[in-house]
Amino acid sequence: MIGKLISHYRVVNELGRGGMGVVYKAEDTKLDRTVALKFLPPQALITEDDRARFYREARAAAALHHPNIATVFEIDEVPGDGGATTPLIAMEYVDGETLSEQIARGPLPLKDAISIASQVARGLAAAHEKNIIHRDVKAGNVMIANDGTVKILDFGLAKTSASTRLTQMGSTLGTAAYMSPEQARGEEVDTRSDIWSLGVILYEMIAGRLPFPGDYEQAVVYGILNSNPEPLSGLRTGVPLELERIVDKCLDKDPGKRYRHASEIEVDLGRIDLAAISQSRTAAIVVSDSGHRSRNIKYVWAFGGLAAGVVATVFAAWLLGSAQNGTIPSNERPVHRLSLTLPAEFPLEPVGTAILGVGASALDLRSDSRRLVYVASVDGLPMLAVRAMDTGQIRTLQGTERAYFPVISPSGDWIAFIADGKMKKVSAGGGAPLELSDTADPNGVAWIDDNRIVVSSRQGSKLKVIDANDGSTLSEVDGSNWSDLSVLPDGKAILLSDRRNVWMLSLDSFEGKQIIERGTSPRYVRSGHVVFARPGRLFAVPFDIKTREVTGSPVPVIDDVRTESVNRSAQFTVSDDGTLIYVPGGAAERGRLTWVERDGGKTPLDFEPELFGTFRLSPEGDRLAIVELGDPGVIWIYDLVRKSRTRFGEGSRSPLWTPDGRSIVYTTRTEGKDTYSMIMRPATGGAATTLLETEAFADPFSWSPDGGMIAYYQGLDLWVLPFKDGVAGGPRPWLLAPERLWSPVFSRDGQYIAYTLIGERNSEVYVGPVDASDVRWQISVDGGEEPQWSPTGRELFYSRGRVWYSVPVTTSPEFRAGTPRVLFEGNYLNVPGLGYAVSPAGSKFLVVESAESDEPVRELKVVENWFAELRRVAPVGH
Repeated sequence: MIGKLISHYRVVNELGRGGMGVVYKAEDTKLDRTVALKFLPPQALITEDDRARFYREARAAAALHHPNIATVFEIDEVPGDGGATTPLIAMEYVDGETLSEQIARGPLPLKDAISIASQVARGLAAAHEKNIIHRDVKAGNVMIANDGTVKILDFGLAKTSASTRLTQMGSTLGTAAYMSPEQARGEEVDTRSDIWSLGVILYEMIAGRLPFPGDYEQAVVYGILNSNPEPLSGLRTGVPLELERIVDKCLDKDPGKRYRHASEIEVDLGRIDLAAISQSRTAAIVVSDSGHRSRNIKYVWAFGGLAAGVVATVFAAWLLGSAQNGTIPSNERPVHRLSLTLPAEFPLEPVGTAILGVGASALDLRSDSRRLVYVASVDGLPMLAVRAMDTGQIRTLQGTERAYFPVISPSGDWIAFIADGKMKKVSAGGGAPLELSDTADPNGVAWIDDNRIVVSSRQGSKLKVIDANDGSTLSEVDGSNWSDLSVLPDGKAILLSDRRNVWMLSLDSFEGKQIIERGTSPRYVRSGHVVFARPGRLFAVPFDIKTREVTGSPVPVIDDVRTESVNRSAQFTVSDDGTLIYVPGGAAERGRLTWVERDGGKTPLDFEPELFGTFRLSPEGDRLAIVELGDPGVIWIYDLVRKSRTRFGEGSRSPLWTPDGRSIVYTTRTEGKDTYSMIMRPATGGAATTLLETEAFADPFSWSPDGGMIAYYQGLDLWVLPFKDGVAGGPRPWLLAPERLWSPVFSRDGQYIAYTLIGERNSEVYVGPVDASDVRWQISVDGGEEPQWSPTGRELFYSRGRVWYSVPVTTSPEFRAGTPRVLFEGNYLNVPGLGYAVSPAGSKFLVVESAESDEPVRELKVVENWFAELRRVAPVGH
């Protein structure tokens, strides 16, 4: 077999063999990568039921894309001996050793065992969320890569939890020592069977032996069904009781008493403090991990320097003493400004926390100013941190990894947040987060009262009120790109933004009205004002809370406030007693046009930074049609050769060059009507031709190679507009789906359309045939959007936040896609609409580099008794 070419794989050497087949290391000659080839025994697919099950389960495994799961690239059957076919699975090759090989050398250090078990739990949680059970979790199926990353193998033999039972050639599948009691009895199993197996692995790593040993299979099974394992603390000194409790809970013979979700195991493991060393209040208590600080931090006492600590303590004592006991009336107390320094190990993370790099609110202050919650960067991983304003104590909240949109409840007892496509809440004092509901692609979160939360999802196209106790949906309505939600004091209406203007919406009828032009991040504050943001600045306008009417004109009140891209969320929070805390900076969405090479090298263009929207290169690559986001937006044509720019059109967006580069297609509001018109106008100016008039905005996105169709999206659906002899025909839907769809792009041969689908957990890039919209292939892994084809048609590019990817593809004789790889990443903006362009040669990419740093923030600005200042600069009527 060594050296033989199987399909397009050249076998290099054998990696291992067992009852379920032989595994080889091989080279993928098509995509030039190393893979692991697993050949199952030919008798595994004797019947059609066997074959159907094999492909069904392997396809389910191929849908799993997670850092702790070895990716399945391909499933196939190849000719074997005697005319029979041999099932073949091509998987990710992991350079390292199996966990069983490590355990064979003896028990593992506790910190290593916890780290490995946490990563296995993370991978299982991802699979279980897709209703996929591994059924054969064991030390031999866990690989430890040379960089320490843990990969779970053999998901190619997994079975969906909708199925009833799995047999293979008449016997129960799974190595006996790792089987759960219900699996050993041949009963139906669910995700808790995998959790049992993880408990066996964790026990084995700590003790250096299996919990149910035996010289033969029947003895092992008897122990699993009837015996309890010897306590770990009796086998090894220094085992924390909490760690032993976790193992015992995994190995409970009653599935109902085990962990319900693998993610809960990771959370509990993260609470184990191996160091347990009491240190001074200026130091951090951390878990040591091979010389590096672990992400599993328990408690942190930090002030960011002695001077900052003194300032914070004096400020808090004065604030919580004289301010709250009423000795100084709030309208007479002077305004105090100071800086709050965060410790270097826990800075605030303003970007990279929300899905696809869309900037989101990263901090919230309790109504009485006693507690600040913010998104901290802990070893590069976003996590919620709580700072006590009186002492400066900082505590990270375990289980809040990848959190964003933190919001403190009215009582101050809970913190709601978004993570991994879920709405969650966590006690402000710590503990395991509680999952409330799925929240796809959220744009804002606010507490209505202690029992209700309102959230905008799918980039704001839906508003939903949920029960804050059980996560049930109380009411919901389709929206219009709503973001940055805040609730008025009576809990009957909310303020929000449509990314351009400020609106007020009734929570009873969901009827709304615009109250402020040009503004985002609105907040009603107790001084009687609505505070809102424009790029880099805060404004205030008097607001009558009884009539719910604006009673004055907006005035600027704070300069140098950081505002993020896309939603233009401003990084500030205001307490009910008048304390303002904000992140200093400017408009992070303001950026410079920059060429980026495939290797990451960059060359800025000679144009001033602007607030850019969608932009498109002309077919020759010498001109750029680009939207500058102002009031209103304006399309400009940038001449990249002459380094000049010309104003093209006002009040429009999504410019698309015609294939000959002579005209530009874009959509704007129809003059004198409450409709929108897609028009085509010569790039040099002149009369426009109306192509399409619609009630909802229709964004033109791509021409077919022959110029015979425009692919566009309208609402949540994808459409095509046919052309013949330069005249538009009747539009027809290409893909109508319950999900939100956008960014349709024709392939270079015109046979396929790539597009973005905003699903329940993430945005992903898909490809479908032009003539069969019910067929699709997923291209991106763990999130992606804005696909574009390379000039040769042999690559698909897409972005995910601030990272750009390339995927090798073939479109003939059938469509196939390879594994995504990172091209480059950097402080480049996810601007509204299409955020990058590919050069005609495909060798470089035009992006917008942010004018603001993407580094974590250590300094926050504090303004105490801010309401007195607001009343001076924006007097409230009587």
